[in-house]
Amino acid sequence: MRYLLCRPLGGLNDMLVQIEKCAQYAEQTNRTLIIDTNSKNAEFFRDDFSKYFQCNHKNVFLDVNQHKEVLNSLQTFPELLTNRIFEYDSTMWPSKTYAYYYDREDINSPPTPLTFDFSKDYPHPLLVHHMWGGGDSGHFCLLRFRLKRNISDKLIERLIKIDPNLSYHSMHIRHTSYQTDYLEKLPEIKQNFANTKIFLATDNVNVLKDFRDNLGLNNIFSFTNLPETPDMIWTTIPQNPLLTTDAIQEINESAILDLFTLALAKRFHLFPLSDKLDAQHQIKPPQYSGFSKLALNLWQWKVILKYVISRDEIVFGLN
Repeated sequence: MRYLLCRPLGGLNDMLVQIEKCAQYAEQTNRTLIIDTNSKNAEFFRDDFSKYFQCNHKNVFLDVNQHKEVLNSLQTFPELLTNRIFEYDSTMWPSKTYAYYYDREDINSPPTPLTFDFSKDYPHPLLVHHMWGGGDSGHFCLLRFRLKRNISDKLIERLIKIDPNLSYHSMHIRHTSYQTDYLEKLPEIKQNFANTKIFLATDNVNVLKDFRDNLGLNNIFSFTNLPETPDMIWTTIPQNPLLTTDAIQEINESAILDLFTLALAKRFHLFPLSDKLDAQHQIKPPQYSGFSKLALNLWQWKVILKYVISRDEIVFGLN
């Protein structure tokens, strides 16, 4: 049997894009896909995907643990990972043209990327793809999964609190490493949506306070436990080695639930990012947050929402 071990990095959209890329390759080359989002090198998600989603595809597995012994015995590409796929320590190679992850013990210059050429087939029984990177295929990736029942239960609880008829509006405001010029738009939002129920997904508690001050406490809904001091700590919280398993799960659940709550709204409002440099990496931001684009794509593709959530209690409109 031939395998592809996918270790997707980055935020939720990046992860889904990388999983979809690997899933398509695995199907084309007759490989079993194993998704590992909880390796020692995981940066953000740091938990088993199987806690949040289930998959009925016979050649896709969401938990690497049951395959550990087999995988570690196989000839691997990249070849320096053979017999070391659970031991290597990765770091980023900051190339100006192609930033990628590599093994810290790699003595090559430049070091070997922890991935492979997706245009080729390989004789190696095991391929490893350890990578980040966004795109517009994340929503299609979700067609391969369904929300776990306990996650969709929490989603339904949210919707009941906001509006069971799904007549609310939703907005995503990114305002930590990447930022949004939302203050310029608040007067217009206040004028047009003064009496509208709005679900607001944000990573900055000050954004939430500004919206509630302008549109009223009872009109703005948010369910994320945001820190009182918004700064880069929030965007790097999942990398904290002292973070408990329960805290990691709360962060992951919140991101997933925010995504589907945004997408289920009567109207989703997309906000562009400002051109202010990322404070951590000093890079120019994209036009839109990957998470925002993922929410927009799901909002537009109700058939995907219906399949992934799979709950008759939620009525899906066509608007």
